[in-house]
Amino acid sequence: MRIITIATNPVTDRAFFVAACTVCAPAAAASPQTVVHLLDYIGVDYQQFVQDGKVLDAAEYKEQQEFSRQVVELLKSSPEVPARAELLKAAAELAERIDAKAAGADIAQRAAALRGQVIAAYRLGVAPRRAPDLDAGKRLYAAQCVSCHGAQGRGDGPAGKNLDPTPSDFHDHARMAQRSLYGLYNTITLGVAGTGMTSYRHLGEDERWALAFYVGTLGADPQRIAQGGAAWEQGKGKTEIGTLRALATLTDEEVGQKYGADTAAAFAWLKTNPQALAALQESPIAVSRRLLAESAAAYRDGKPEEANRLALQSYLEGFELAEAVSMRSTASCASRSRRRCSAIAI
Repeated sequence: MRIITIATNPVTDRAFFVAACTVCAPAAAASPQTVVHLLDYIGVDYQQFVQDGKVLDAAEYKEQQEFSRQVVELLKSSPEVPARAELLKAAAELAERIDAKAAGADIAQRAAALRGQVIAAYRLGVAPRRAPDLDAGKRLYAAQCVSCHGAQGRGDGPAGKNLDPTPSDFHDHARMAQRSLYGLYNTITLGVAGTGMTSYRHLGEDERWALAFYVGTLGADPQRIAQGGAAWEQGKGKTEIGTLRALATLTDEEVGQKYGADTAAAFAWLKTNPQALAALQESPIAVSRRLLAESAAAYRDGKPEEANRLALQSYLEGFELAEAVSMRSTASCASRSRRRCSAIAI
């Protein structure tokens, strides 16, 4: 690992997102979010260094081994949850498969599955609370990233000329197609220890999401975006990708493989126009009521853990978003709703 990227190019560079090119990042805290961050890199990078059981780059392969061991250790030190033993077992198996130089597809599948399990077990927030402001992202990019990555994001900024490796080109479609917007957000948030990619926690959550979305769309093909807009208007993808969570966590490659070319084009358009999701979204109160009803049903069915998870989700993904407005208009109503969530989430 040298200088890192939001979306690492394992063969030619690791400077995909250097906002402060000469500052070393602090060590990442032991957290489930860091585990997800590492699994994201493993899932994309490993297959570039090991093919047909042969190591193509010894140093980079060693790094993949180190990453997989860090995943195990971080999970050991993460908070106790019911699924922790299962997570540790899967993490250990992933590390063993990497040591055995398993096929890239196998490692990618295992890393993706474990990433999903960690997100679910620790209830990680993987999507913005509202559609990001790409204009704000553009301004942040100009202030934080242009010096290294250049105005168009092609890795040709003046401060990046002396970097080894040089900053990545965000127009590298093959690489960007394998990265989720949540992956970009994670790197902005956490940074990478021992590299030039420092943590940007000093930016607000909305700012980090805006920056992630903007960087994720820098290399967008105008013709494909136009086709995607037309496909979206025809209803393509509204069921499969019509949420901020889907938009943030899926990759272009995944959408194309699962749902076909039209939905993949709509996905590309939606990343440049996330505000279009507003017309499809339930109101926060509607989300809260629905999830509370599901929580109560789960409790009646003898599933207390599921009931607790849904009650917490009802508060975080529904009520909390509407709480500020509710508190201003009727504090007693907000208080009763909060008590109702808490009464179930025990």
